[in-house]
Amino acid sequence: MSTERYIFSLTQSGFTDKNCDVAFIDIGSNDLCNSSYSPDTIASDLIAYLQYVNIGLNVQRVGCSQLLPRLNTPYPEYNESIVQANTTLHTNLTPDKHSQIQFWRHQCGLWNPNRLVDIYCPDGIHLSDIGLKKYYQSVKDCLHRLINAVGECNISR
Repeated sequence: MSTERYIFSLTQSGFTDKNCDVAFIDIGSNDLCNSSYSPDTIASDLIAYLQYVNIGLNVQRVGCSQLLPRLNTPYPEYNESIVQANTTLHTNLTPDKHSQIQFWRHQCGLWNPNRLVDIYCPDGIHLSDIGLKKYYQSVKDCLHRLINAVGECNISR
């Protein structure tokens, strides 16, 4: 599903009616499967959406997932496009530019090129059980950090 359609489905599914303090967004890698989409454009669109979630939907803290590489790529430069999109996200989602939005670099070996075989299913695209456990742990760590930041924000008010 493209980011644009995913965003539409989120707004149509009632996501906008929820009162959320924290959101973790992991979208964009499927958009990069189309080699005609620029990694910088995907990253810019994602940043605009993150700002909408933060400001438009009044979500206090928003986590943005690092895009993950694939073993089975749709075109030879796919993983380079992932790196470029991640670099753009990391450069533009700094605390001095967007204090309520955090770019999250996954931990637990999810980005280590020497360990990719361990975390993917045989299709080389989807995470294996081991990869999912690592991914969930990384997302959990991000959510804890975001929730703690909301708590600190509420205490200081």
